[in-house]
Amino acid sequence: MRSPRGAPLNPPDCIVEYARIAEPRLRAFLDDKLRALEALPVALRDVADALRDYLLRGGKRLRGALLLLGHEAAGGQREAALDASIGVELLHAYLLIHDDFMDQDDVRRGGPTLHRALGADHLGSSLALLAGSLCEAWAYQLLGAAYYNGEFKKLAAEYKEKYEGKEETPESKALFDRINLVLDRIIDAYARAVALSN
Repeated sequence: MRSPRGAPLNPPDCIVEYARIAEPRLRAFLDDKLRALEALPVALRDVADALRDYLLRGGKRLRGALLLLGHEAAGGQREAALDASIGVELLHAYLLIHDDFMDQDDVRRGGPTLHRALGADHLGSSLALLAGSLCEAWAYQLLGAAYYNGEFKKLAAEYKEKYEGKEETPESKALFDRINLVLDRIIDAYARAVALSN
C-alpha cells in the first residue's frame, strides 16, 4: 500500500498484532480439520495441502482484526472473540475461492488461486469450489460456537451464582430452561456445520 506521495504506509499495529495471534490459531484449526479428511475413503491429500497453502498464504487479515477490535471496544475479552474472528477469515476465504473461480483469476496473494492449484480442469475447479464451501461450513461452526458458547457460559455462571444447591423456584426453572435452549442451539449449530462439511 502506498500513500499519495508514494511512501509506503505501515499497517496499524492492531492489524499486525492480530495477524501474529491469529495465524497460529488458524494453523492449528486447519491442522485439526484437514487431519480429519485423511480418514475419508478418498484421496484428498492434494486438496488439503492446496487449501492449507491458500489459507495460510497471508493476506491482510483485516476482517478478523476488525471483529476483534469491535469486540474489545465494546468491553469484551479478546479470547472470547478470537475463534469468531478466525471464522470471519474463513468466510472471507470461502468467498474469495468462489470469486476466483467465477472470474477465472489465476493469482491470489502471490500464489495460484485454489482452482488453478488443483489443475483448473473440471475436477480441479469442482474440488476448489467444494473446498471453498468447506471453509464456509467451518466459518459458521466457529461463529455459531463463539456466540452460543459465550451465551451458555454467561447463563451457566448466573445459574451457579443464584441457584446452585438451592430449592427449585419458577425463576431458577426458567433460567435452567433457557440454558437448555442455548445448549440445543449449540448442538444444532454443530450439526449444521457437520452436515455442510460432509
